[in-house]
Amino acid sequence: MAIKTYDIDYIYDILQTNLKNKKILSVGSHSVSFRKLSKKIEILFPNKSKNWNENIPKLKTQKSHYEFLKELFLAFGAEAYDDLDLNDYSKIKIDLSKEDLLENNIENFNKYGIIINNGTIDYVTNIVKAYKFILNLCVVDGYIISTADCNTFNRFPLQPSPEFLVDIHNSLGFDCEKLELFDGENNFIQDYNLNFVKKHSYLVESLSIYRFILFLLWQIKVYSGSFFDDYDKINPSHYSELKKNNFEGLKDKQDKLRYNYKTNFFIRLFNLIVDRIRLDKGRIVVRSVFVKRGIGKNSKSNSSSLYYQIKYKSRE
Repeated sequence: MAIKTYDIDYIYDILQTNLKNKKILSVGSHSVSFRKLSKKIEILFPNKSKNWNENIPKLKTQKSHYEFLKELFLAFGAEAYDDLDLNDYSKIKIDLSKEDLLENNIENFNKYGIIINNGTIDYVTNIVKAYKFILNLCVVDGYIISTADCNTFNRFPLQPSPEFLVDIHNSLGFDCEKLELFDGENNFIQDYNLNFVKKHSYLVESLSIYRFILFLLWQIKVYSGSFFDDYDKINPSHYSELKKNNFEGLKDKQDKLRYNYKTNFFIRLFNLIVDRIRLDKGRIVVRSVFVKRGIGKNSKSNSSSLYYQIKYKSRE
């Protein structure tokens, strides 16, 4: 997953407070997704920022991204920086889908004052167990910083809504400090308020007309990019057999597609044009910040969606 400049800026601000535990945990082997640091950091660290900005384009491996972020956070005043993921190059290797491992090993893990979750937990099928494990690694008065991409269809299997995120954190003792919409260029759009009157609502309903037009243009860009896609997909009736064989042979097809994206002239030209006209301003992400106020403060999760919780449970 990726770390944005607004994550960096906010983490700096938190580290300047009286936070007692200044250890940082990244849930997922996060990479840098910006070309240069914000003006704020450049002003605060004029000499180091020049060197940092020069190094950003040179970050190629996951290890180099980790070392860059570690240097950055330690310069801000962090005590330590760890990352947790399923891959072999993460500082802490763990499979968040292993329920027994999560329940029996919580005491063997460090506690952190800042946890960055930019979508990795949302990959896990047993999402509630994974959230409970990670949120329990946060100390009281510590922070969870999250970004959720609500636009993709299959990137995050369970695609948690902002309403779910607020409730799962609240049930484990967290208060929501920020819930905001940002665009694909890291610009703040507006605060997001929880929907409870309508049974269902779409994220675009929260947008101004200007932002909705940008969103439509971005959708056209995404659709146009699919013209270059020519790759295999899994027939659902074959899924069971493929999974039994640990999806053998499918990774080669992923690698071939990635290679094609890097070398195909038309794809590179298309991406260059899109980058120049800045269509990513139409992309929408949900950013949240939660602060842990206690353990079991409001320990019961909602029984249904917020709409039905209010409609039926409020009568009891």
